[in-house]
Amino acid sequence: MDKVRTVLAGLLIIVCQGCQRDLGVELPYEGNRLVVFGLISADSVVSVRIDKTAPPTGVFLYSDSVSDATATLFEDGVFVENLNYIGKETYRSPSGFKPKAGKAYFLKVTVDGFPPVETEPEVVPSEVKIEGYVFGDTIDNIFTGEARRLTFTFSDEQKEGDFYNAHIVGQYKGNLVTLNTFVAGRPLEASEDLCGFRSENNRYVLQDICFNGQLFSYNLGVATGGSLQEFKGPGERPRGQVKCDKILLRLMKISKAYRDYLFVADREQEGFFSAFTIPIREFTNIKGGYGLWAAYSEDVVDVLK
Repeated sequence: MDKVRTVLAGLLIIVCQGCQRDLGVELPYEGNRLVVFGLISADSVVSVRIDKTAPPTGVFLYSDSVSDATATLFEDGVFVENLNYIGKETYRSPSGFKPKAGKAYFLKVTVDGFPPVETEPEVVPSEVKIEGYVFGDTIDNIFTGEARRLTFTFSDEQKEGDFYNAHIVGQYKGNLVTLNTFVAGRPLEASEDLCGFRSENNRYVLQDICFNGQLFSYNLGVATGGSLQEFKGPGERPRGQVKCDKILLRLMKISKAYRDYLFVADREQEGFFSAFTIPIREFTNIKGGYGLWAAYSEDVVDVLK
């Protein structure tokens, strides 16, 4: 059966190639722009990726081409330092600088041959704490396999306008596992309301319009196993589904820019299906270029412990 599918797939590729025709249409391209992606927190040394856009048509090379940027970090408008290039499009603080909660940070980047870019200032959120969690009884899984109810609580500050991201991550011997998760007690299509929404890769974004200044509890259904995304050992790769030996709950307090980025990411279609969807404007808060500069604080627990 697998051989038949392989042959059919090969024939389909040949037929599609034979149907291709050069339309001679010049797609619009504004020219090369810098792409900056940086997430900052009080727990991490400042590190940022700096890349570039590519034309939609023509011949070009993917390479470590943006290795000579001047990336300057500011705290509350005051110069901190220039980041050093460490390879693979990554720039990092040479002094091991970690941002401080309540302070605002922005980045200026210049590279010969590109328009200069500047990020919007981002204030690092105050500490967030998981007050308690219960990984309880088995519940009905709207997908397949075993699932258990995860209930966790955290306290929101009195000021309105805070955003949170609850991210569920499955692991097996240090390797990532693809898990099915869902809002407990709701059908999948009802996982979005005024209090928040589900984003990509098991991320649940919440906003305190529904629980400002209160102790808030949230209930998720979490599968206890799934398929490996990749396997780097130790030992041989298991066949089929695996049972997680770790299920991490990463609760983040995030800036509005991070929230807006996750909102758009949830609505994007990838691969074949992107040809049949309404175009979505990518979120960016980089002036003169593209990308994301956002801030967060985080608390992590292994709910299997």
